[in-house]
Amino acid sequence: MRNVFKYHLDSKDTVLSLAESAKIRKIAQQHGRMVVWAEVDTAEKNKLYEIRAFCTGEPLPSDINEYDFIDTVLLNGGDIVLHFYGRWGK
Repeated sequence: MRNVFKYHLDSKDTVLSLAESAKIRKIAQQHGRMVVWAEVDTAEKNKLYEIRAFCTGEPLPSDINEYDFIDTVLLNGGDIVLHFYGRWGK
């Protein structure tokens, strides 16, 4: 069965255990915490998924091409802009 679940992001680098066919639907701040909503199949086996956040102007790592862009989130009325990238664990 497919469901949408919410997962908390604890830092700029977070590893989640998600169903292998999971689709990230949104990242936002909710009640002061960064969260991600993902559509998952609860019958599937889980796999590790890494999410990394970078501020506007922050240098991106040399392996950024191994990640897919997920979303951009504006915080504090746009004073802080975070760009989120993700990839499946190796």
